[in-house]
Amino acid sequence: MVQKATKQDKNGGVNIPPKHEQALFLIAAGMSVTDAAAEVGLGRQTLSRLINQNIIARTELARLRSEQTKNITDRLRRSATKAADIIDRVLDDENIDILDRLKAALAIVGKISSQVNFKEDLPVDVRIAARIEEQYTLTAELTNMLSVSDNQVEERIKKEYRELSEAESAGK
Repeated sequence: MVQKATKQDKNGGVNIPPKHEQALFLIAAGMSVTDAAAEVGLGRQTLSRLINQNIIARTELARLRSEQTKNITDRLRRSATKAADIIDRVLDDENIDILDRLKAALAIVGKISSQVNFKEDLPVDVRIAARIEEQYTLTAELTNMLSVSDNQVEERIKKEYRELSEAESAGK
């Protein structure tokens, strides 16, 4: 049975009680259910039940998390732009010793290269990944088949010639 943790407003819409809404905001901000419940004066089980059984509360939590993620992403973009500007100024500042600028440049390049995945983007769909794996396997097998030495080719020709000769001799 789904418990009603909401009430209708004057316009017939559904509202989440303020304590519950505040708890959802705290969870979206990264707080645990237990800590958020304690912070607003609710029981952990009450808050868990609200999240697990109330579609409106789950939707609101998802919306809050999405909004939080968007805000963080926007802040990181602005910070990255500012950081890049500072890095440019430091690297271009001839009043700073060349060795210090070189150390800074190397540190930055090292950090970037450790964070960036230079490998080809891998597919998310398992079926596509399986097909790609099959193609890699087939390509490897064909490569092995085609990469034979001259001696191997010569031996194979001799063997087939002998087998053909033996078959002709047996047939006569």
